Amino acid sequence: MATAVREVFSDLSTWQAMLDRQQEVFSGMLRGARIGILPKEEFDSLEGKILAWEAQEGRMLAGYRPFTGFRNADVDLLFVADDEAMVTLYEKAGDNAFGQMKELIRRGTILFYVLKTKHELLDMGYEEFLDALGLAFLGACR
Repeated sequence: MATAVREVFSDLSTWQAMLDRQQEVFSGMLRGARIGILPKEEFDSLEGKILAWEAQEGRMLAGYRPFTGFRNADVDLLFVADDEAMVTLYEKAGDNAFGQMKELIRRGTILFYVLKTKHELLDMGYEEFLDALGLAFLGACR
């Protein structure tokens, strides 16, 4: 992993501050709901760690989990970001990170993987988060 990406990926306090500023987006999520952010290099190597955002005690908490592939990812949604996207998200963490994330997904510099069914995501309270990113995954087909 490039030095700049490693530094921003490892700055857990900045990621947590971003989550704390955006708690309303996660307010409907049940305890244990988990979103993963993974640098593309670690995705490609199938080893490393995921930056995990996990619903706990009424708020979303940032932490790390091991990554050894999709089967063991233990997240509901996985965002795989190239180096530029990781740095850009980090730079926007104090401002409009989700608006930037939405744009990076559209550009293809962040890939979005859904590891749970639509019904499981609805039951876990993901609707507001996915709407904030402008993702039509849940759509009108409920």
